[in-house]
Amino acid sequence: MTNQYGNINVDGNLTDWTQNDRLDSISGTGKAGYEIYGKYEGDTYVFAFKADSTTIGANTTLWLNTDRDTKTGYKLWGSTSTVGAEYNVNFDSNGIPALYTGGEDETNPRIKVSDLDYTFDPDKKIVEFAVPVSQLQGSPKAVDAYIDINNTDFLPGSYDTQKYTVSAPKVLIPRTDLSKKIGIVYSDTTAAKFFDPKAYTQLFLSAQSQAMQAGIPFDILNEDDLTDITKLVNYDSLVRTYAGTLYIVCSKPANVANCSSICASNIKFRYKNYAD
Repeated sequence: MTNQYGNINVDGNLTDWTQNDRLDSISGTGKAGYEIYGKYEGDTYVFAFKADSTTIGANTTLWLNTDRDTKTGYKLWGSTSTVGAEYNVNFDSNGIPALYTGGEDETNPRIKVSDLDYTFDPDKKIVEFAVPVSQLQGSPKAVDAYIDINNTDFLPGSYDTQKYTVSAPKVLIPRTDLSKKIGIVYSDTTAAKFFDPKAYTQLFLSAQSQAMQAGIPFDILNEDDLTDITKLVNYDSLVRTYAGTLYIVCSKPANVANCSSICASNIKFRYKNYAD
């Protein structure tokens, strides 16, 4: 009986993988004769390698940069390497993959973390294996990957400039207020950098006036509100009063980026300028 992760069965058969799951589909990142797949399913990173003309075996390695910081982790090929891997899946002398930390030298020896669920096809030209997120420190929702097959073929083509990334699907926060309304953003930092603070305030008031004339309900949002995805998701549009740079000063800049990413396809930004 094979184990299943989402819609992927780890059974040595690639019929449940799609072209969208190919990590090497971007031009220049693949190598003729190989197919590389990766997917986040069921709190697990699942990978599949296929070789057309060689068996997959000992010394095959998947390097995982789990904090996505090239300055940390094991340095492949020395201190100047642009790859910093916190973990690796290495196939031992019997061709069995397991999860390790460390690397390939005496000062950074491999230390086994756990066995993995894996399956080869009968010809050992296909292998599928699963890396539970729970085995990775911090339970990362995205990892960068670098692969060598049998320690002879390396993918992607350049470790210095390329990488494969596998990410968990973005989870959309459910909307709790279904009424139609917009949020009008006032940024103190942008106002201070504007050529005339009074002019910025006029733009801000004009946006409110136009919303009231159109009978559109609105809330006033500040810079801190832009870090709260549970609040932003309840607006049909966000209105900022200047089409140039929106300056933000807050203690949670990463939250702003995260909110912007999640909302991008669901909330539209409108701009209010003098020309309107």
